Amino acid sequence: MPSEAASRRIFWIILLVCGGLMFVGFLGAFWHAAPALSAIPQHQGNLSREACIACHLDGVNAPLMPHRDLGRCVLCHMVQ
Repeated sequence: MPSEAASRRIFWIILLVCGGLMFVGFLGAFWHAAPALSAIPQHQGNLSREACIACHLDGVNAPLMPHRDLGRCVLCHMVQ
């Protein structure tokens, strides 16, 4: 039988590994949750942050941006 200290250490190691796997899983799910850019003419070419904000901030001519401006739209939203 392992000692009580060894059992406690094994418990924390298992908990740390499970927590790390969950963190990686949630990070991957978050990364892939952003929809891809549709293949419309406005999304072709060099997409600047200002061009994205001009259409999507108010949601008048395009879908409303449901999050804060993160600086680079194409970091999460990939071109199809």
